[in-house]
Amino acid sequence: PQPFVDTIFVGCGKLAGDNNFDPLGLADSPQALAWYREAELKHARLAMLAAVGWPAAEKLNGPIASLIGQSPLLVRGGQSPSLLNGGLDAVPMAYWFAVLALAVYAESLYLDLQLGLERRSDYVPGMLGFDPLGQDSPLMREAEILNGRVAMVAVVLYAAEEAIFSEPIVRETAIFFEPIWTLQGQGWL
Repeated sequence: PQPFVDTIFVGCGKLAGDNNFDPLGLADSPQALAWYREAELKHARLAMLAAVGWPAAEKLNGPIASLIGQSPLLVRGGQSPSLLNGGLDAVPMAYWFAVLALAVYAESLYLDLQLGLERRSDYVPGMLGFDPLGQDSPLMREAEILNGRVAMVAVVLYAAEEAIFSEPIVRETAIFFEPIWTLQGQGWL
């Protein structure tokens, strides 16, 4: 039988989240579609981590930094460091090297699968073979891609909101990041 990735095309419904949407016709072959799906899932997974990590950093960086005797990395009144906010130069170089090393290692683990050098016939783009809880199912794949797409938009909105309003997102949209009973009388309720 033909490998799975050689049978997919936009709109075939075999991939989670396939809504027959490719207005620019970029995924014009099964190989291109597989490549773009890999990229989309990688970005979606990172965005889901960032969507949680960005506000968590704004809430926890100060207390944790003072607990371990370091200065907080937050900029301009509590904003997370980012390209638009600045502050990325304050992050230690060792951290960036560690992140780069981890990314290279993670990519090297399945690059052969992605490029087709060791492709199994049942290989599905984005599936790393890591499912310690045994939750893989069509429903979970749909949920992952949907939540990943929402997270990608959320992180862009975080960056835009902080750049436009010059306020940390945990303060600007406190209703999402504070206990509801603390918001009475602050214009939220």
